[in-house]
Amino acid sequence: MVASGLGKALLSTYTEEDVFAIIHREGMPRLTSRSIVRAGDLCKSLHDIRQRGYSVDYEEAQIGLRCVSAVIYDNCSEPLAAISVSGTASRVPDDRLPILGKLVQDVAIEITLALGGTIPVATGKNDESARNPRI
Repeated sequence: MVASGLGKALLSTYTEEDVFAIIHREGMPRLTSRSIVRAGDLCKSLHDIRQRGYSVDYEEAQIGLRCVSAVIYDNCSEPLAAISVSGTASRVPDDRLPILGKLVQDVAIEITLALGGTIPVATGKNDESARNPRI
């Protein structure tokens, strides 16, 4: 979960306590030389994802592949699913990430609304708008 764009997008909606519970249960395996393997680095990444509104897998799950993901929410503003766009690192270079991220985020919002979901509002509590899903 910690190495994929989809997983990190979903984790960004969790409280820090729940993230640490998942890390304790599942660990942080090194899948590639770019995998995040320290809890502090993951928390920083999740903070950045919350700020941007989308996550990026920087070849953390598979060298040569990148993924840009965003969360879809249900009618209670809880995470329901995530969507992504994946491609080779050569086709998804750093300069395209903000463009793809915005597109994926916009589509996730459209899907959320089409399903009758609501986008969470930042509360300033618990590191922006982190949710407390049942894990």
